Amino acid sequence: MAIVRFRADEMPPLSEERKAELRALAERPESEIDYSEIPEWTEEQWERSVRMSDFPSRREAMAEARRLYELQKQNQVVSVQ
Repeated sequence: MAIVRFRADEMPPLSEERKAELRALAERPESEIDYSEIPEWTEEQWERSVRMSDFPSRREAMAEARRLYELQKQNQVVSVQ
């Protein structure tokens, strides 16, 4: 899968169709959102979780996110330092 990156000032404009889709999603009540495919987190997962704002810089936060993602792809046990 390719990574597509944009700076906020370089974002392509949204089409009217896409704007309508986003408005419809924003107006959808929470009760209509299907979360059934998202597994619930275990207590252990919550204990290991960290806020990205706990990192001194955005760069360090993104580096840690990348590290954890790569470990997850390899099906390795993920530990947060």
